[in-house]
Amino acid sequence: MNDSQLNSTASSQIFDKAVGVWLPGIFCVLGIVGNMVSLAVLSLDRSISPTFLTLKALALSDIILLSAAFLQQVVPIYAMLEQCMSSLCLRVLPYLHGYLWPIICITQMTSVYFTVLISAERYAAICLPLRTKQLRSLARIRSSILFITTFSIVFNIPKFFELSFKTELTQQPMTNMTLKVVIMEDGALRRQPLYRYLYNSALYAVLMYALPLVVLTVLNISIVQHMQKARQRWSELNRALQRELKATAVPLCIVVVFVLCGTQALITFILDAVYVDAVQGSWLQTYTAIANLFIIFNSAVNFVIFYMFGSKFRRLLRGAVPCCSLYAAMGTRPGTPILRRRFNPSRVTEDLQDGGRTSCDVQSFTATANTVIKLT
Repeated sequence: MNDSQLNSTASSQIFDKAVGVWLPGIFCVLGIVGNMVSLAVLSLDRSISPTFLTLKALALSDIILLSAAFLQQVVPIYAMLEQCMSSLCLRVLPYLHGYLWPIICITQMTSVYFTVLISAERYAAICLPLRTKQLRSLARIRSSILFITTFSIVFNIPKFFELSFKTELTQQPMTNMTLKVVIMEDGALRRQPLYRYLYNSALYAVLMYALPLVVLTVLNISIVQHMQKARQRWSELNRALQRELKATAVPLCIVVVFVLCGTQALITFILDAVYVDAVQGSWLQTYTAIANLFIIFNSAVNFVIFYMFGSKFRRLLRGAVPCCSLYAAMGTRPGTPILRRRFNPSRVTEDLQDGGRTSCDVQSFTATANTVIKLT
C-alpha cells in the first residue's frame, strides 16, 4: 500500500468517525435533551393552545426518532470502527440495526406530518380567522395527531419484514475462538422489484417528502403573503390577531429547516432505489451519510428555534428555571440590582393582558414597588 492509499484510508476513517459517529452522536444527545426540555416547557402552558399542542407532539416524536437513530446508527458504526469483536456486538448489533430502522421510519413520518399540521394550524389562524375556532379546535388537533400516528405506523409495518437474519459460526484468527455471528441481509420482500420500486421508492418518496414539501410550500407562501398585508395595517389589528402573527415565526422557521434537510433525504431515497443492485461508490456512501446527518439535525434543532423565535416559550422557560423565576417576577434580568430598578407599569399591563394579575393586584404591586424605590 503506497502513501496515497494510506492517506485515503486515514481520511476515510476520519470522515466515518466525524459524520457517522461524533456529529450525529452530539446532535442526538443534545437534541434529546433539548426536545425533553421543550416538551416540559410547552406543557407549562395552561391555555393549552393548538399551536403548543402540535409542537409538543413534534417534540415527542423527535425524541423517539433521535433515540432510535443513536442506537441504530451511532452505536453500530462506532463498534465497527473500533473493531468490537465481543459476543454482544456480534449478536446484538445486527438486530439493533434491523429492528430500529422501522421505528425511525415511523417517527420520521410522524415528525414530517406534524410539521405539516403545524403549518395548517397557522394557515387557519392567519388566513381563515373567521373559521379559526372551528378549524383549530383542540378536538380536531388531537384527532389529527392520532390519525397521523396511526397512519405512520400502518404504512411502515412492511419495513419490519424487509430484513432477515441468520446465525453463522466464525473463528477469530488471533485467538482461534469460535463465535456466533448474526448476519443481516435483505429479505425476500425487499428483493421484490414491485416492493422495492413502488413502495420503498415511489410511495415513500411521495408521501414522506414530495407531498409534504408541496403542501408546506403552498401553505407557507399564503401565510407569508397574509402576514405582509397584515403588518401594513398593524395598528388596526386586534391583539388576538397580533399574537397569532407573532406566534407564526416558530412554525415558519421549522418549515424552512425541514425543506433544507428533507430535500437531501428525498434525493437519497431515489439514489438508493437506482443503485440497489450495484456496488455503491464512495460518492453515494458519502452523500447518504451527509443526508442522514441532515435528518438528525432537523429533529435536534427544535429547542434552538423555540428559544430564538418564541417569546412565549422564553417566558415559560424563565419561569420554570429556579434561578430565573425571581428575576422574571420582578421584571429584571440577572445582574440587575432589583431594588435600584425603576418600576415599569407597562410590564404589569402586559401581565394583565396575559391573564396574570387583577386590577387590585396591580395597585398593591405598584404601591409596594414605589415604596421599595423610595427606600433606595
